[in-house]
Amino acid sequence: MGAKNSILVSLVVLLLCSCTNTSGTKAEQTGLRSDSELTLWAWHGAHDLRFLADRDANARSVSVAYLARRLVVRPQGVEAQLRSSALLVPAKMPLTAVVRIEIESSLSAASFLRVLPRLIEHLSIAAAENDVATLQIDFDAPARLRPQYRQLLREVRKQLPLGHRLEMTALASWCLDDRWIDDGLVDAVVPMLFEMGPESKAIRQRLQGIDALPAALCKEQLGVSTTDVLPPLLGAKRVFVFAPGSWTFERLERVEKGLTSGVWTR
Repeated sequence: MGAKNSILVSLVVLLLCSCTNTSGTKAEQTGLRSDSELTLWAWHGAHDLRFLADRDANARSVSVAYLARRLVVRPQGVEAQLRSSALLVPAKMPLTAVVRIEIESSLSAASFLRVLPRLIEHLSIAAAENDVATLQIDFDAPARLRPQYRQLLREVRKQLPLGHRLEMTALASWCLDDRWIDDGLVDAVVPMLFEMGPESKAIRQRLQGIDALPAALCKEQLGVSTTDVLPPLLGAKRVFVFAPGSWTFERLERVEKGLTSGVWTR
């Protein structure tokens, strides 16, 4: 009986080790490494993020990217919707100001160029807000207007304060087969790997980490959402996270655990 018990214990140990290794492999493939940065997208609504000042000195670096304004572009001009909700952050924290640009479906290239100076003015104002170190532009660019969007990026870059970064969000396809952003236009692209529509399954099958994105500008940062499946994070130096509602200490803890394990806890 003793020999049988010994064999049984050995089998149990082997099974446990096998399960542990499988779980560890999954985390290694999908989870975020410990030295990668985390940026919280503070979108609509009020956000009190002063709790970030109390994080342990050895904890993961966390910063904030807030929606500064929304610009709606029509043939007759630009309608600006400024942020009206409170945003409280630790003093002197370097911030990313996000400007969302939406265009009327009928907007022509000529109309876009006509309002270009106004767009640049709004973007420059957002970049100059207190403690802003990076300007991030969030837009949907139809193929017919991409030359005009490139011109916008070139002109905005010239207007940025010395030392400021220029970033843009991107559809996943812009980092795969539909690459249209030239090197030098921005410092980094943030592919949004969530809510990708009908192509979501096909895109996820191609992703085995951020290095699977062939566009060089897309290989360091990416965007995820707590509302969607977490993509492989292998290789990402910085991850932007969107979550509906306001950020809290508890929500951040859950998100960090999910990013580390590679599995969201809803």
